[in-house]
Amino acid sequence: MINSSQLKALCAVIEQGGVSAAANTLFCVPSNITKKIKELESEFGLCLFHRERNRLILTAEGRTFYQKAQEYLALHAQGRSLFYDEPIVGELRIGALDIALSHHLPEPIAHYRIAHPEIKLNIVHGHSLELERQLQAGELDLIFSDGPIEHPLMGGVLAFTEQLVLVGAEPVEIPKQTLYAFPSTCHYRHLIEASLNMQGIRPQTLLEIESYPIIFALIQAGKGCAFIPRSLAEAQGVPHYSEPIQSNIYALWRKGAICHLGSEFIEKVTNVSLISDAKNNEAKVIKTQQKPSQT
Repeated sequence: MINSSQLKALCAVIEQGGVSAAANTLFCVPSNITKKIKELESEFGLCLFHRERNRLILTAEGRTFYQKAQEYLALHAQGRSLFYDEPIVGELRIGALDIALSHHLPEPIAHYRIAHPEIKLNIVHGHSLELERQLQAGELDLIFSDGPIEHPLMGGVLAFTEQLVLVGAEPVEIPKQTLYAFPSTCHYRHLIEASLNMQGIRPQTLLEIESYPIIFALIQAGKGCAFIPRSLAEAQGVPHYSEPIQSNIYALWRKGAICHLGSEFIEKVTNVSLISDAKNNEAKVIKTQQKPSQT
C-alpha cells in the first residue's frame, strides 16, 4: 500500500538529482531510498526510472507519477494542518441552575471565553431534575446542579458552596405566611419541605413561583416569605433568618462520557483538579456525603 514516505523519497530523488542527495535531505541511508522507489514500481507495475550505471533517468511514466505524487503530498500537508496547525474547535453543551448562572458562573465563564475563544459554549438553565434528565439522555455534556449525587451513571465534584436562607419572615411566622417556592422539579423545594417537616412547621399557603425577581418583589411588598440562595439574598441586601439549609452546587457528568473539553472546563471554572482514570477516562472524586438522584 502506498504511503507518503515512498512518495517523498521519489520526489527527493528527482528534485535533488540522485539517491545520495535525496538520502541526505530525508536523513536516511541511500538503501532506504532505493527500497522505497522499488516498492512504488512494484505496487503500480511501473518503470519510474531508467537505470544506467550509477544514474537514474526519469521515464515518461515517472514524470506523470511525479506530478501526482506532488499533488498527493500537498493535499496530505493541507490535511495535517487542519488538525495540527489550527486549534480543534469544539462545542460544550452545559446546563445549570439559575443561581449558578446568575452568581457563580458568569466571571469564570468570561475568563474561560477569553482563554478559549475557539470553544463554543451552549448554556441552558433549568431545574435540577430536568437538568439531570437531559444529562443522562446525552442532550447535555455536563451540568451544574445540586449534589452530591449518588447515581450509577453519573459522577460529580463540588463546584460552589451555597445555602438557602429564609427571607421575608422569621420561622415562627411561617404558619401565618404565604411561602413562595419553585415547583417540585427543583431540588431546593425538597430541601425546604424536609427542613420544615423536621421543625413541624407548615406554611399557611404554599405558592409556586419560578422567578426570584417576582419572589423578591412580593416579599418587598410585605406579602409572604421564601427560602432563597444566600448569595442572592446578600446581593439584594435582603435580611435573612433561621439556620441556613446547605445547598451546594456540583459539576456533574455522565460516567465514562466526560470529554477533555468538559473536564478542562470544570477545572477552569471551579479550580478543582479532576483525577483522570486511565482505564475509563472519567474523573474520580471522593464523596463524603451523597444524595439519591431524583430522576
